[in-house]
Amino acid sequence: MMLDLSNVIPHTLTRLKKLTPGQGLVLLTYKRDRFVRIVKDTDTTCTVTESGFYHTTVQTDISQIKKQLKTLLKREFPRSRKVRIHPVD
Repeated sequence: MMLDLSNVIPHTLTRLKKLTPGQGLVLLTYKRDRFVRIVKDTDTTCTVTESGFYHTTVQTDISQIKKQLKTLLKREFPRSRKVRIHPVD
C-alpha cells in the first residue's frame, strides 16, 4: 500500500494497535532500497529496525513510537513523498 508521507504516522499507529505480538509493519521507500521495520514484541513494546543511511535496532515502548517514527522518517526518507507499507509476520 502506498501512502503520502504526511499520513504514514497516523496510519502506522492505528495498524500497530490492531497487531498481535510477533506481527509488524515495514515502511519502504518507493525504490525499496531503505526501510523501517516495526515488530510488536508485547502489548507494550516494539522493536524498530532501520536500514538505509543508518543500520540500527532499538527496542522501544509503544507510547514512544510516534516520536521515534517521526525521527526515523526524516532520517531515512528525506525526499520521499510516498511510502510503501507492508505487513510482516
